[in-house]
Amino acid sequence: MKRLSIILALMCATATHAQSLDPNKFYRLASVGLDGQSLDIVNNNGKHEFARIQPSGGQSGQQLRFTANGQWIKITTAFRGSKMCLDILNGGDADGAVWLAPCGNFSGQNWQFQSANGGLKLFTEFRGRKMCLDVIGGGRNIGYTRLEPCASAQRSQLWTLSPH
Repeated sequence: MKRLSIILALMCATATHAQSLDPNKFYRLASVGLDGQSLDIVNNNGKHEFARIQPSGGQSGQQLRFTANGQWIKITTAFRGSKMCLDILNGGDADGAVWLAPCGNFSGQNWQFQSANGGLKLFTEFRGRKMCLDVIGGGRNIGYTRLEPCASAQRSQLWTLSPH
């Protein structure tokens, strides 16, 4: 447990403030570019289990837990528990989309943080440091999240962490 706190503190050290994240507590991942919006998991319609931006609140899909997995971090929610991890779809129309999938030894479920422009950028082992968690800004999937090429001025790729 102490090792995860040290890893996360180092990863977040140049963000707005250094913080140690307790793997036994829940946190919120809020968008810097979309004020008052947090990462949440859809619990209805055809996009069930997909991650999107929703107004920040007490929803269990916004309550995230971070667990060390070597140099990477697994992300789970209070909504689906410790057996469903934040993952990346590979291929098809939804290639790069972020969703919850059964936890396993998959590189799309291994995440890291990188400090950038007053926030954090998130990326996976699967797609590497050049593809960042982003919010879709238009079309039929507006508000949903996916991995997109990292861009230094892209505010929809910046996130903050806070206790939930």
